[in-house]
Amino acid sequence: MNNLVTGNLKKSSKTVAVIMAGGSGTRFWPLSRVSFPKQYLPFGDSERSLIQDTYNRIKSVVDDVLVVTALRQVDLVKEHLPGVCILAEPQPKNTAACVAYASKFIESQIGDVTTLFLPADHKISGDKEVQACFSRALNVAQNNSVLVTIGIVPRKPETAYGYIKKGESYDDASFLVENFYEKPNLEKAKEYYESGEFFWNSGVFAWSVGSINSKLEQFLPEVFNIIKDLDFSNQEVVEAAFKELPSESIDTGVMEKADNAVVIPGDDFQWSDIGSWDSWVENMIGNQENLLKGDVVSLNSKGCGVVTKNKLVAIIGLEDVVVVDTEDALLVCKKQNSQDVKKIVQILKEKSGESLT
Repeated sequence: MNNLVTGNLKKSSKTVAVIMAGGSGTRFWPLSRVSFPKQYLPFGDSERSLIQDTYNRIKSVVDDVLVVTALRQVDLVKEHLPGVCILAEPQPKNTAACVAYASKFIESQIGDVTTLFLPADHKISGDKEVQACFSRALNVAQNNSVLVTIGIVPRKPETAYGYIKKGESYDDASFLVENFYEKPNLEKAKEYYESGEFFWNSGVFAWSVGSINSKLEQFLPEVFNIIKDLDFSNQEVVEAAFKELPSESIDTGVMEKADNAVVIPGDDFQWSDIGSWDSWVENMIGNQENLLKGDVVSLNSKGCGVVTKNKLVAIIGLEDVVVVDTEDALLVCKKQNSQDVKKIVQILKEKSGESLT
């Protein structure tokens, strides 16, 4: 039995969105777990999960949608997005493998069509505006042999995101990419922000299957050559191939080396990758003193984020602290240390396997 493919893509499709949904969301422990990662949680303004919001946002922009996820998350995708076409990865091998794998699958089902790759777990406010931006990206990719990315106009110096420096104008709505930069220190982030020449790297891409395959073959032949002849009907063959794949991001493996990268500014919608508890608080707190979810009482506290699902939680005299209470675990940390939650998860894995992760 083949558990890797669920459903089929429409043969008539000219554009396909690929929702990358295989992440484990370790920075959102203890609410996010290996068995129920953050993309299946309602971190946005509604009770819909992040992956449901992503699907609802993109479905009217493209002809069809493919979700690429971890094999152990297939049932979660079916629950949250009934009827969607699903392609499962036997094991996680980073975004370059995901892109190559999905592109080969789309090519085998439809042909050389235009694709939009986007993460499943971003929070975006302004659906009409972002849909227009995605449509522009698809149009540019459909009519030119370029690799398009969406660059978010920075709202402040930010050290948690990678950056894209724009070059010369490509057309009236986009720029050639001069360079990509990894997450900077605060001094560099301030420099990037003040220059007005940089965008945050959103991790959203548009290209034709042929265009991305050409660059994968050029820059990551060790990925491309393993994926190019995959037989998706044979799960054992696919699993064996994945064991041989290197773990490489599409950013460092392809985008940073390509000479045909184009960036389209996303400047009229609010975007966050909600990568950790501190960014969740920052993006959701609004004009409130604290961001409180569940049965919470707060006294003389400011800038805190509290989530409780099982009991009353009271906080007194706290500032910029995150508290997350679940049935079997409690997290308390300063917001500034939220990125280190993944280190706690790693310690727990080494100590007790996946039972608490």
